[in-house]
Amino acid sequence: MNIAIVGTGYVGLVSGTCFAEMGVDVTCVDVNREKINGLLEGNIPIYEPETDDMREATSLVMIDLLRKAGAVVKVFDPVAIGECKRRVADRVVYAKDMYEAVIDADALLLLTEWKQFRLPSWAVIKKVMRQPLLLDGRNIYDAKELGELGFTYECIGK
Repeated sequence: MNIAIVGTGYVGLVSGTCFAEMGVDVTCVDVNREKINGLLEGNIPIYEPETDDMREATSLVMIDLLRKAGAVVKVFDPVAIGECKRRVADRVVYAKDMYEAVIDADALLLLTEWKQFRLPSWAVIKKVMRQPLLLDGRNIYDAKELGELGFTYECIGK
């Protein structure tokens, strides 16, 4: 399959990366030549963690894609839940913490970076998930360590 993504802002760029990681041939286009040149030189757009700003949040795109594929999506964010409820309403299940979010989950998709997500109890997470699959959209975890713990680990964009 080949897809074209018009616009390489946060949503377009991350979505393109996600599709490419799944083996899809992706072409991203943008009218901003400076942005394209920067990407070709290896410059990655700045992401500021630990805010509730969801204006161009990749999570919103992923929620829509997963729901269209028939998934039930559970979410947790220590700060942006209020903004998420405003934007997404009842299209997702809201968890009270990161551990509740993964109960009976087929996959854990990390799309935002919070300090509390850096050192979770992997034993607890693995125990409550249906299958230990982790898709790391922030590239904050060690693939070797998670593999040794029995997780299938995929980092997006590496």
